[in-house]
Amino acid sequence: YLWILVPPLFLSLIFIFLRYRGIVNNGAVENYPAFAAVGIWLWYVFVDAVSIPFKVGNSFRRVMAKVNFPRETLIIASIAEVVFNLLVRFAVLLVVLVLLGVPVTFSALLVMPGVAAMIMLGTSIGMILSPIALLHHDIERGLPIAISTLLLITPIGYPISSSGRWDWVTDNNPIAVIVTATRELFFYGETSDWPKILLISVILLVVIAISWLWYRLSVPYVNERLGS
Repeated sequence: YLWILVPPLFLSLIFIFLRYRGIVNNGAVENYPAFAAVGIWLWYVFVDAVSIPFKVGNSFRRVMAKVNFPRETLIIASIAEVVFNLLVRFAVLLVVLVLLGVPVTFSALLVMPGVAAMIMLGTSIGMILSPIALLHHDIERGLPIAISTLLLITPIGYPISSSGRWDWVTDNNPIAVIVTATRELFFYGETSDWPKILLISVILLVVIAISWLWYRLSVPYVNERLGS
């Protein structure tokens, strides 16, 4: 379980260091460590949902080429691992917040719609890319670069700004909307972004259905290539 916790802990310490060095502007955030911790927890829900299908696919690469079994079970197993990881981190997050003096109430359960949206978004990307990655390893090698770049343009460790030259980047970043709204629900029990969250959720339901169809259609071709 150690490596479930080490990456988000390390990233939290980096953001806290940058904040107190004045590199990251935290705006009007009062308890920055708590603010960053919740954002990073949500971020790793997305990261796991994208990357775990790659890991599971690679683990079963040889089995897929030789044994006929429902390939959708790999995605279900991936989602189960994502949920397990987020629950372990959530338990630790609650302890950390209590130590930071943040009152934890039942409003924390309001994060569930945002968490579900992050899982759907990440899993959709994972289902689209993982069959390709089984044949072209450059996809998996480039994934950490893409995720690191996305982290920088998503308000995980800093609040979303209301004015600025690059506001259009965060305004059109669905992860930014989900993280901001979910964090507001966690701390305050309310958010003004419900319309955006609902719209993104509806779009994600369509996207994940298309991704699932793509996965089902592409896996037989991948199996044929792997077996040849």
